[in-house]
Order: sequence, then C-alpha cells, then structure tokens
Amino acid sequence: MKELFEHKASEPLNLGLVDTYVFDYGGVVSFHYCEPWQSNLSKLLNVTPEKAKSLLSESGELGRNYRLGKMTRDEFWNLVIEQAGASGVDPSSLELNWAMSYQVDYRMLDLISRLRNERGVKVGLLSNSVECQGFVYIPLV
Repeated sequence: MKELFEHKASEPLNLGLVDTYVFDYGGVVSFHYCEPWQSNLSKLLNVTPEKAKSLLSESGELGRNYRLGKMTRDEFWNLVIEQAGASGVDPSSLELNWAMSYQVDYRMLDLISRLRNERGVKVGLLSNSVECQGFVYIPLV
C-alpha cells in the first residue's frame, strides 16, 4: 500500500497492488436522473427538470439533509412539495419516480463481476442513498 501513496501521477499505476475496490451506487454503478422518471417528477411537481433536480439532488440543501438523516422521509417529501409550490401530490409517487430514475449501468456490473471473479479482489458497493418506503435492496453481484 505504501507504493500507492508514493505513486507519481505521471507514472502508470500498478493496479495489481489493489486488492479491494469500492464503488458508489448513484452515478457510478447506476445512472441517475434518467428518463422518463425525471420528467415524471417534473410534471408531478409542476416544475422544470432543473428545479426538480435541484430539490432532490444531494448537492442541494434538502437532498443533502435527507441523505444525512437530518430529516425524515415525510419531512423531506413535504418540503420538496412545498418548495416546488405543488399541491395534491402523493409523496409515494414522487419517491417511486425518484428511485426509478436511478438505472443500473450493466457495464459497471460486468466490470465489478470481472474484478471479483477473474482478479479475486474484494468489491464493495456503498451509497448515501436513503431507504425508500416499499423498496427492497437486492445485491447487484
């Protein structure tokens, strides 16, 4: 491991030194903000796709606080609806479309599988995702 810390960026990296890989789910193992789900969110909230993304993204205050556990599921969705200026929106339909907007990148699953099965390395999957009501998380590999 010491060799990795002393590695110069201009030199090729010997990945044979690495025995564990950890992948983030959102944006790495999965694409996020995928269609038609993102458009559905915009329509349900009656906002532009950019506004919907800003309300839900971890780079925005609401999304970040929700992912950090600083608010409950109900608080999050009620604030999203309030800040969008929407009314009569079912939080469960928003949550379903939000969860579905994350679509697995099967090329990454192939890479993860090859790393584990052909190279014998440990592979981990991490996420700062929140638990969606009614969803069951299934191991990807």
